[in-house]
Amino acid sequence: MIESELFGHEKGSFTSAVKQRIGKFEQANSGTLFLDEIGDMSLTAQAKVLRALQEGKITRVGGDKDINVDVRVIAATNKDLLKEVDERISGSIFTTGSVSSSFTSLRSTSAKMIFPCSSTNS
Repeated sequence: MIESELFGHEKGSFTSAVKQRIGKFEQANSGTLFLDEIGDMSLTAQAKVLRALQEGKITRVGGDKDINVDVRVIAATNKDLLKEVDERISGSIFTTGSVSSSFTSLRSTSAKMIFPCSSTNS
């Protein structure tokens, strides 16, 4: 269940919830959360992520109180989100305060990739 993973859950909120669990949004508080394949997320989960971004609040699955979070989200997908929005399949999260970037697949380039590393000796 993606909502339990992202927002956490309270003990007893579903069959296998034997203890309270903190979700990724709470764990990433005051930091950055990377969400991969956001285009495959259900509309319900999208709405809850949108609330977290707009209002800075989440509610754990089975919970009844709001939890304040301050999280920056970086999201990725392999879907054409503009096409998805145009087709009205999923437009709730993709049109609010977002920046869109397109990148060439690493498979389709012959250029060598160099990743600089730093080493510190203490």
